[in-house]
Formats: sequence, structure tokens, C-alpha cells
Amino acid sequence: MDIQSKINELEDRVNQLQHEISALKRHVNDTSGSENVKPIPTAEPVVPQAGHSTVKKEFDWEHLIAKVWLPRIFILVLLIGVLWGFGAAVSAGIITKPVRCLLGHLATAVLYWQGERQIRKEQAGFGAGVFISGYGTWYQHSISIIRESTKGYFGAKVCSYYKEKFYCERNIR
Repeated sequence: MDIQSKINELEDRVNQLQHEISALKRHVNDTSGSENVKPIPTAEPVVPQAGHSTVKKEFDWEHLIAKVWLPRIFILVLLIGVLWGFGAAVSAGIITKPVRCLLGHLATAVLYWQGERQIRKEQAGFGAGVFISGYGTWYQHSISIIRESTKGYFGAKVCSYYKEKFYCERNIR
């Protein structure tokens, strides 16, 4: 079909619909005297003006302070306090090296478990972060155990060898 013929058909269809609407309006006006038929009032749609918001959203300071920021500040203060207490207990000799290693591996197990649990709950990003933190904790404690166990004659020779090797390589570059 040609575009011009489509345009002509659409114009004819619009004219036909306009005639039908005017006939229906006349029919409604003719029957408006009878009590059974009541015309349905048509309302024009209200178009909101651009740039003006009709609903103002109140800002809830109580929610922001009490439920968002106070827990975050509390966790930060708690973490600082726990680390300070741990450091003070180590300095006082209450927590010995074997106990520190045991606590490290216990923390690793808890982080692994929590990471897996969060991943199963479909919180993959948070779960992966916790899981990787557990791996980092395990790695650091394993290295510290190896470092403590190689403090004998052989460990001292290995450490001095690597110190010399890395020191020389850094000066060559």
C-alpha cells in the first residue's frame, strides 16, 4: 500500500468516528429528559505542573540518628574497645601466644561459617567479603605460627639468607 492511501483511509476512519460520537451525544441529549438514563460527567484529567511537587516528604531525624548513625558509631567504639582490651591483655601476659593462635583460628572458623551463611542467604557480596576476611585471618595466623616455629638455628639462617638476597636485589635495581 502507498502511504498516501493509508493516510486517506485513516482520515476517513477519523471522520466516521466523529460522526458516531456526535450521534451518540445527540442521543444522550434526547434521552436526558427521561429519569432512567443519566449522562456520565466527564472530567478533564489534572496534569501536574512540571517542577512543582505536590507531596513534600518529611525528613525523619529520629530515624536517621537513632536507627542509622548511632549503631554505626557504637560498633566502631566497640571494635576500638575490644582491640584495646586485647592489646592490654597481651601486654599484661594474660593472653599467651598459644591462646592467641587458638583465638585466631577460632575467629577464622567463625568468619568462614558466617561467609558461607551469608552466601546461602543470597547476600553474595557481603558473604564473599566475610569469607575472604576469614581466609586473610587464617593466612596471617598460619604465617605467624610458621615464623614462631622457625626461630631455631635453621630459621635464623633462612631469615638471614632472605634478608641478604632481598637487600642486594633492591640495591641492584
